[in-house]
Amino acid sequence: MPKAHVIIGAPDTRKSSLMRCLTGVRISGVLEIRLVSGRQIDVYCRPGSLQEGNAPLSPADFISMIGAMTPIPSDLLIALRVAPRIWKGTLLPGAAGYLSAFRAQPGWTVRSVALLGTGASVLATGGALPAATRLATAPASAANPANETASTVRSAWGWR
Repeated sequence: MPKAHVIIGAPDTRKSSLMRCLTGVRISGVLEIRLVSGRQIDVYCRPGSLQEGNAPLSPADFISMIGAMTPIPSDLLIALRVAPRIWKGTLLPGAAGYLSAFRAQPGWTVRSVALLGTGASVLATGGALPAATRLATAPASAANPANETASTVRSAWGWR
């Protein structure tokens, strides 16, 4: 079942820029990522936060969408906003709500997290992240070049 690699930040903390630097993708899809160990993983990437855009996805909708994929991807790379958002009268939870929903799914794990900006840093101490999570932090992500942040994240996550 899926292992989630999650980029978390407030609006304008360069979540999508970081994802493009890590993968080169601009649209959703599956791509191959080589790990430092030399092993290759197939990762489903969805640029933009799950709570943003014209068709945001609730945790349940995203979990259902992944469950309907054939084959179900072994890894996911997604972005989340730190804070909740109301969209067309529906409350979409903040990152902690999504992480909790993922961890409650049988077989799902949150493997890696990148916290962008000072607002996301509170998740590292608030108990929202599982203990075994590979954590990367970039408190000044909006001020740093995206490739510099990507280098920090690759190193922390063990990605090439």
